[in-house]
Amino acid sequence: MTPRILFLNGPGTNLYGLDVKGTYGTESFPQIEARLLKQAATA
Repeated sequence: MTPRILFLNGPGTNLYGLDVKGTYGTESFPQIEARLLKQAATA
């Protein structure tokens, strides 16, 4: 059986990559999504 990983889009997700302090990281949600989709395609 293939394991599943869920990435939840919830409150604050729109802030990823936008906070100057880096609290939410440096990648935006679309960047995170693209990275995860690329990784999943190679698995």
